[in-house]
Amino acid sequence: MTPNSQWAADEIARLDDHRTRLERRLDELGPDDWDRPIRDGWTPKQMLAHLAFWEETTLPVVETIFRGGPELPADRWYGGDDLGPTDPWPDADTHNAREAAWATDQPVAVVIDRWRKAREQLRQLVATVTDDESRGDIGAHLANAREHAEQHLAEFAATD
Repeated sequence: MTPNSQWAADEIARLDDHRTRLERRLDELGPDDWDRPIRDGWTPKQMLAHLAFWEETTLPVVETIFRGGPELPADRWYGGDDLGPTDPWPDADTHNAREAAWATDQPVAVVIDRWRKAREQLRQLVATVTDDESRGDIGAHLANAREHAEQHLAEFAATD
């Protein structure tokens, strides 16, 4: 995967740095920590599923909305097992609650694997961004996705 622009190369480096730091935090969690609340009642499993979902959505947003391509079927980008109704597209709270519920009954390894796949999908998408795209809605949307993940990083170390 060769990045299409310097922006893409720099953004991939930021994503990789974040992944390294988050993986380190996840490695510090003991078996009992994964189901303990860390924020607003969410557990580390639920928070990781939340991050996975929002990273997964970058692909259809960029390819369909910003690049004008055909609508992508959910099985091409969604890593959960029930996206539910999408017309109209639910609000963020609905998505967040669905992903938290999904993660609750999943083994830790399944949740981690989903997030890793979502992150790799995000990296591959970022690599396609041109210099022109990086200065517009696509660059802003993808930078916001990375910043969202950054905002949650500290929470993984804050188990009660």
